Amino acid sequence: MPKKHCKTCLCGQPWTPSVRDIYWIINPSGVISESAFNNDEVDRRRTMFGNVFRTEEEAKAAVKKVKALLLKLKK
Repeated sequence: MPKKHCKTCLCGQPWTPSVRDIYWIINPSGVISESAFNNDEVDRRRTMFGNVFRTEEEAKAAVKKVKALLLKLKK
C-alpha cells in the first residue's frame, strides 16, 4: 500500500486517506464521485490502483489524462 502523506503535500508522492476522510474517484464511466474512506477492500483496491484523489479538481484533471491514455491504447 502507498505511504501516507499529509493532505496538503504537493511532493507528488502517493496519498492514502485516513479513515473517515473524503476522497474522490473516477468511476468506470469517467464520472467523478466522492467517497468516505473506511479502509475496506474497495478503498484499498482503489488506493492500490491509483484511483484516490484528494480533491475533485485533481480527479477532474486525471479524467482527461486517463481518457487520452485509454483511447491511445485502443489504436
